Order: sequence, then C-alpha cells, then structure tokens
Amino acid sequence: METKIANIGGGLAGLHTAYELEQRGFKNITIYEALKIGEGASGHNTGKVTIQQAGQYHSLSMEDAATFYQAQVRALDKLTKIIQEHHISC
Repeated sequence: METKIANIGGGLAGLHTAYELEQRGFKNITIYEALKIGEGASGHNTGKVTIQQAGQYHSLSMEDAATFYQAQVRALDKLTKIIQEHHISC
C-alpha cells in the first residue's frame, strides 16, 4: 500500500503508531519529532506501560478496573513480543 503518512511525534505512542502502520503494509511513513526521538514527553514522563497503576484503580468500579488492568497486560504482552521479535535491547 503506497501511502504518504506524516506521523507527528517520536515518543512511545508515535513510534508505536508508525510501527503498527508499517506492519499493516503502509509505506512512506515519516516521523516528525521536534527534538530527539524518545526525548520529548516520553523521555520526561518515563514513557512506560505498566500494570502498576494503583492510583488509577481506586477511582474505578471493579468492572472498569478489571478492563483497565487487562488492557495493560495486553499492552505489555504485545510490547514484549515486539522487543523479542526484533531483538531490541532494553
């Protein structure tokens, strides 16, 4: 699929978005970052995915807390797979 895509931001979300687009067959993806890749918001807020979101759970219903937790587990599993598949040193 030949497409021109401008991806604004080279943080955790921007890089993952570009990766997912590429995995789905999109080409000509350009990442625009004002500073250095990974040094903007992601670099200052630790840019992480974790299931340890204790501050979030107490304000949610049990059902919403379980949904939130499961989403975090799926995200960690997916990132682990990408890291292993591409031999990324973390």
